Amino acid sequence: MKKLKEMNNLICIFVTIYSLYLAITSSGGLYGSLIKLSVIPIIFLPQIIEKLFQVNINNWMKNIYVIFIFIAHFLGSIVDLYHTIYWYDSFTHFLSGILIAFLATYILVLCKKYSEKSIVFTVLFIMGLSFLVAGLWEMFEFTSDKLFGKDAQNVLTTGVDDTMKDMIVAALGTALYCILYVYEECENKYIIIKKFIRSI
Repeated sequence: MKKLKEMNNLICIFVTIYSLYLAITSSGGLYGSLIKLSVIPIIFLPQIIEKLFQVNINNWMKNIYVIFIFIAHFLGSIVDLYHTIYWYDSFTHFLSGILIAFLATYILVLCKKYSEKSIVFTVLFIMGLSFLVAGLWEMFEFTSDKLFGKDAQNVLTTGVDDTMKDMIVAALGTALYCILYVYEECENKYIIIKKFIRSI
């Protein structure tokens, strides 16, 4: 866990320095600079929440979150892999479904609503939160497109296809997590998810 924490810190420092450099040197205008700078508070969000609300966030959750922001926001938007690798957007939405599933499990355990006997309830809660977050994200992208005159949702080229594909792929990521969760519970295996639950 110590090595994971060190890797987590190195990623945060690298992302901060490189994003600042790109924001200063790039010619993408105000919108481009804001995108590059936005990753800095986003990647440090767990630490900000801990300081503001005086809570301790599980190290697993911090590592999962930082790695996802690095892949989705930094590599996707700032390094621009979304436009250079055709499947990268679907890949990150799939990962987001898994990340939200971990978050949902974390919430259940913290709120003392998790039970090994309530498998159906746990799966429904995980899927429900995943659908909620996917929907809210697409609303955020839609609103940003309208405010800045952009087309992050690719409405001009795909209609609603890109938005629906993103939500479906995220749901598939969550479904894969739920299948593994049900298997671990039914077979009493400690592969990933039950290890995660035990660590909380």
